[in-house]
Amino acid sequence: MLLSKTNISDDYLKSVTGIFDLETIFDLELEQKNISSLGSLPKCVSLVYLDLSQNKISDISIINTLVELKFLDLSFNNISNISPLSSLLKLRNIKLQGNNIDGPLPSSLNNLKKLEQLTFKSIDIEDNKKVNFSNPICSTSDYRNKVFELFTNLKWLDNLPKGMEEIDCNFDNDEDDEINKIDVNAYDFNFNDQIKLDAGELISNEEIENSKKEIQEKYDEYKKGVEEIKKELAKIK
Repeated sequence: MLLSKTNISDDYLKSVTGIFDLETIFDLELEQKNISSLGSLPKCVSLVYLDLSQNKISDISIINTLVELKFLDLSFNNISNISPLSSLLKLRNIKLQGNNIDGPLPSSLNNLKKLEQLTFKSIDIEDNKKVNFSNPICSTSDYRNKVFELFTNLKWLDNLPKGMEEIDCNFDNDEDDEINKIDVNAYDFNFNDQIKLDAGELISNEEIENSKKEIQEKYDEYKKGVEEIKKELAKIK
Protein backbone atom coordinates (compact mmCIF):
# COMPACT_ATOMS: atom_id res chain seq x y z
CA MET A 1 0.00 0.00 0.00
CA LEU A 2 1.38 3.41 -1.00
CA LEU A 3 0.78 6.53 1.05
CA SER A 4 -0.76 9.38 -0.93
CA LYS A 5 1.96 11.77 0.31
CA THR A 6 4.70 9.20 -0.23
CA ASN A 7 5.99 9.80 3.27
CA ILE A 8 7.38 7.12 5.62
CA SER A 9 5.22 7.49 8.74
CA ASP A 10 5.00 5.34 11.88
CA ASP A 11 1.79 3.74 10.64
CA TYR A 12 3.28 3.04 7.23
CA LEU A 13 6.29 1.26 8.73
CA LYS A 14 4.07 -0.78 11.02
CA SER A 15 1.82 -1.80 8.14
CA VAL A 16 4.63 -2.93 5.79
CA THR A 17 6.59 -4.78 8.48
CA GLY A 18 3.90 -6.00 10.87
CA ILE A 19 6.15 -4.77 13.71
CA PHE A 20 4.82 -2.17 16.14
CA ASP A 21 8.06 -1.40 17.94
CA LEU A 22 10.02 0.45 15.26
CA GLU A 23 13.26 0.06 17.21
CA THR A 24 13.14 -3.70 16.62
CA ILE A 25 13.03 -3.57 12.81
CA PHE A 26 16.31 -5.02 11.46
CA ASP A 27 15.71 -5.12 7.70
CA LEU A 28 13.49 -3.06 5.45
CA GLU A 29 12.83 -3.32 1.73
CA LEU A 30 11.02 -0.27 0.34
CA GLU A 31 12.07 -0.23 -3.29
CA GLN A 32 9.69 1.30 -5.85
CA LYS A 33 7.29 2.75 -3.26
CA ASN A 34 7.10 6.30 -4.63
CA ILE A 35 8.78 7.58 -1.46
CA SER A 36 10.02 11.17 -1.38
CA SER A 37 10.39 11.77 2.37
CA LEU A 38 12.10 9.53 4.94
CA GLY A 39 9.74 10.72 7.69
CA SER A 40 9.82 8.29 10.63
CA LEU A 41 12.62 6.12 9.27
CA PRO A 42 15.20 7.45 11.82
CA LYS A 43 13.17 5.72 14.55
CA CYS A 44 14.29 2.36 13.13
CA VAL A 45 17.60 2.62 14.94
CA SER A 46 18.33 -1.13 14.75
CA LEU A 47 18.21 -1.36 10.96
CA VAL A 48 21.02 -3.43 9.47
CA TYR A 49 19.67 -3.78 5.91
CA LEU A 50 17.82 -0.98 4.10
CA ASP A 51 16.68 -0.89 0.47
CA LEU A 52 15.20 2.43 -0.71
CA SER A 53 16.04 2.01 -4.38
CA GLN A 54 13.92 3.37 -7.24
CA ASN A 55 12.09 6.07 -5.29
CA LYS A 56 11.98 9.88 -5.40
CA ILE A 57 14.28 10.66 -2.49
CA SER A 58 16.48 13.75 -2.65
CA ASP A 59 17.16 14.55 1.02
CA ILE A 60 18.84 11.88 3.20
CA SER A 61 19.96 14.23 5.99
CA ILE A 62 17.97 12.39 8.69
CA ILE A 63 19.41 8.99 7.80
CA ASN A 64 22.45 9.63 10.02
CA THR A 65 20.72 8.07 13.05
CA LEU A 66 20.76 4.58 11.51
CA VAL A 67 24.19 3.77 12.91
CA GLU A 68 23.74 -0.02 12.79
CA LEU A 69 23.34 -0.12 8.99
CA LYS A 70 25.65 -2.48 7.10
CA PHE A 71 23.87 -2.59 3.72
CA LEU A 72 22.24 0.47 2.14
CA ASP A 73 20.67 0.72 -1.32
CA LEU A 74 19.78 4.27 -2.39
CA SER A 75 20.15 3.65 -6.11
CA PHE A 76 17.90 5.36 -8.66
CA ASN A 77 16.73 8.34 -6.62
CA ASN A 78 17.40 12.10 -6.86
CA ILE A 79 20.22 12.33 -4.32
CA SER A 80 23.10 14.78 -4.71
CA ASN A 81 24.39 15.22 -1.14
CA ILE A 82 25.69 12.04 0.54
CA SER A 83 27.57 13.65 3.45
CA PRO A 84 25.00 12.28 6.01
CA LEU A 85 26.36 8.79 5.27
CA SER A 86 29.59 9.67 7.09
CA SER A 87 27.89 8.90 10.42
CA LEU A 88 27.05 5.32 9.43
CA LEU A 89 30.35 3.80 10.52
CA LYS A 90 29.28 0.15 10.15
CA LEU A 91 28.36 0.38 6.47
CA ARG A 92 29.92 -2.34 4.34
CA ASN A 93 28.00 -2.01 1.08
CA ILE A 94 26.42 1.12 -0.47
CA LYS A 95 24.59 1.30 -3.80
CA LEU A 96 24.20 4.81 -5.21
CA GLN A 97 24.02 4.41 -8.99
CA GLY A 98 21.40 6.41 -10.86
CA ASN A 99 21.57 9.57 -8.69
CA ASN A 100 22.95 13.12 -9.14
CA ILE A 101 26.14 12.83 -7.08
CA ASP A 102 29.01 15.01 -8.25
CA GLY A 103 32.50 15.62 -6.92
CA PRO A 104 34.41 16.37 -4.95
CA LEU A 105 33.12 13.89 -2.39
CA PRO A 106 32.89 15.10 1.23
CA SER A 107 36.12 14.30 3.09
CA SER A 108 34.03 13.19 6.09
CA LEU A 109 33.18 10.00 4.17
CA ASN A 110 36.67 8.86 5.05
CA ASN A 111 35.07 7.83 8.37
CA LEU A 112 33.58 4.78 6.66
CA LYS A 113 36.49 2.47 7.46
CA LYS A 114 34.42 -0.71 7.14
CA LEU A 115 33.08 0.07 3.68
CA GLU A 116 34.08 -2.69 1.25
CA GLN A 117 31.68 -2.27 -1.69
CA LEU A 118 30.48 0.95 -3.32
CA THR A 119 28.52 1.49 -6.53
CA PHE A 120 28.29 4.86 -8.25
CA LYS A 121 27.55 3.50 -11.72
CA SER A 122 26.19 0.38 -13.37
CA ILE A 123 25.43 -0.78 -16.88
CA ASP A 124 22.18 -2.57 -17.62
CA ILE A 125 20.53 -4.08 -20.66
CA GLU A 126 17.16 -2.58 -21.57
CA ASP A 127 15.42 -3.47 -24.83
CA ASN A 128 18.63 -5.15 -25.96
CA LYS A 129 20.56 -1.90 -25.51
CA LYS A 130 23.22 -0.97 -22.97
CA VAL A 131 22.11 1.76 -20.55
CA ASN A 132 24.70 3.48 -18.39
CA PHE A 133 23.40 4.54 -14.96
CA SER A 134 26.19 6.82 -13.76
CA ASN A 135 26.45 9.72 -11.35
CA PRO A 136 28.13 12.88 -12.69
CA ILE A 137 31.15 12.17 -10.47
CA CYS A 138 31.96 9.10 -12.59
CA SER A 139 33.03 11.32 -15.50
CA THR A 140 35.60 13.28 -13.47
CA SER A 141 39.32 12.82 -14.07
CA ASP A 142 40.97 9.88 -12.27
CA TYR A 143 37.60 9.00 -10.72
CA ARG A 144 38.44 5.50 -9.46
CA ASN A 145 41.76 6.43 -7.87
CA LYS A 146 40.19 9.37 -6.05
CA VAL A 147 37.41 7.19 -4.65
CA PHE A 148 39.88 4.58 -3.40
CA GLU A 149 41.99 7.30 -1.79
CA LEU A 150 38.96 8.48 0.17
CA PHE A 151 37.63 5.05 1.13
CA THR A 152 40.82 3.41 2.32
CA ASN A 153 39.42 -0.10 2.91
CA LEU A 154 37.22 -0.25 -0.18
CA LYS A 155 37.61 -3.51 -2.13
CA TRP A 156 35.03 -3.14 -4.91
CA LEU A 157 33.96 -0.05 -6.85
CA ASP A 158 31.20 -0.27 -9.47
CA ASN A 159 31.42 -4.09 -9.38
CA LEU A 160 35.13 -4.02 -10.28
CA PRO A 161 37.82 -4.95 -7.73
CA LYS A 162 40.48 -2.55 -6.50
CA GLY A 163 43.49 -2.66 -8.80
CA MET A 164 41.46 -2.44 -12.02
CA GLU A 165 41.87 1.36 -12.23
CA GLU A 166 44.17 1.33 -15.24
CA ILE A 167 42.47 -1.44 -17.19
CA ASP A 168 40.87 -0.52 -20.46
CA CYS A 169 38.77 -3.28 -22.04
CA ASN A 170 38.24 -2.81 -25.77
CA PHE A 171 35.56 -4.89 -27.47
CA ASP A 172 36.36 -5.73 -31.07
CA ASN A 173 32.87 -7.07 -31.72
CA ASP A 174 30.10 -4.81 -30.38
CA GLU A 175 27.45 -5.82 -32.89
CA ASP A 176 24.13 -4.11 -32.07
CA ASP A 177 24.83 -4.42 -28.31
CA GLU A 178 22.37 -7.29 -28.29
CA ILE A 179 22.69 -9.50 -25.27
CA ASN A 180 21.91 -12.65 -27.23
CA LYS A 181 24.96 -12.00 -29.42
CA ILE A 182 27.42 -11.71 -26.55
CA ASP A 183 30.12 -14.35 -26.95
CA VAL A 184 33.28 -14.14 -24.85
CA ASN A 185 35.28 -15.79 -27.65
CA ALA A 186 34.42 -12.89 -29.96
CA TYR A 187 36.05 -10.30 -27.76
CA ASP A 188 39.63 -9.17 -27.57
CA PHE A 189 40.48 -7.83 -24.12
CA ASN A 190 43.35 -5.32 -24.17
CA PHE A 191 44.79 -4.20 -20.86
CA ASN A 192 46.69 -1.01 -21.78
CA ASP A 193 48.44 -3.05 -24.49
CA GLN A 194 50.42 -4.82 -21.78
CA ILE A 195 48.42 -8.00 -21.40
CA LYS A 196 46.35 -9.59 -24.09
CA LEU A 197 43.96 -12.31 -23.05
CA ASP A 198 42.12 -14.73 -25.25
CA ALA A 199 39.29 -16.74 -23.68
CA GLY A 200 41.01 -20.02 -24.58
CA GLU A 201 44.27 -18.95 -22.96
CA LEU A 202 42.91 -18.12 -19.55
CA ILE A 203 43.61 -21.65 -18.32
CA SER A 204 45.26 -24.48 -20.21
CA ASN A 205 43.97 -28.03 -20.51
CA GLU A 206 47.05 -29.19 -18.61
CA GLU A 207 46.20 -26.91 -15.67
CA ILE A 208 42.62 -28.21 -15.67
CA GLU A 209 43.79 -31.81 -15.61
CA ASN A 210 46.27 -31.10 -12.82
CA SER A 211 43.49 -29.49 -10.78
CA LYS A 212 41.25 -32.50 -11.31
CA LYS A 213 44.08 -34.79 -10.24
CA GLU A 214 44.69 -32.79 -7.05
CA ILE A 215 40.98 -32.87 -6.17
CA GLN A 216 40.80 -36.62 -6.77
CA GLU A 217 43.88 -37.23 -4.61
CA LYS A 218 42.41 -35.20 -1.75
CA TYR A 219 39.11 -37.04 -2.05
CA ASP A 220 40.86 -40.43 -2.02
CA GLU A 221 42.79 -39.34 1.07
CA TYR A 222 39.53 -38.26 2.70
CA LYS A 223 37.88 -41.62 1.96
CA LYS A 224 40.87 -43.45 3.37
CA GLY A 225 40.65 -41.43 6.56
CA VAL A 226 36.93 -42.19 6.91
CA GLU A 227 37.58 -45.93 6.55
CA GLU A 228 40.27 -45.82 9.23
CA ILE A 229 37.91 -44.03 11.61
CA LYS A 230 35.23 -46.65 10.98
CA LYS A 231 37.69 -49.40 11.82
CA GLU A 232 38.66 -47.68 15.07
CA LEU A 233 35.01 -47.25 16.04
CA ALA A 234 34.36 -50.90 15.30
CA LYS A 235 37.15 -51.89 17.70
CA ILE A 236 35.68 -49.73 20.45
CA LYS A 237 32.25 -51.31 20.04
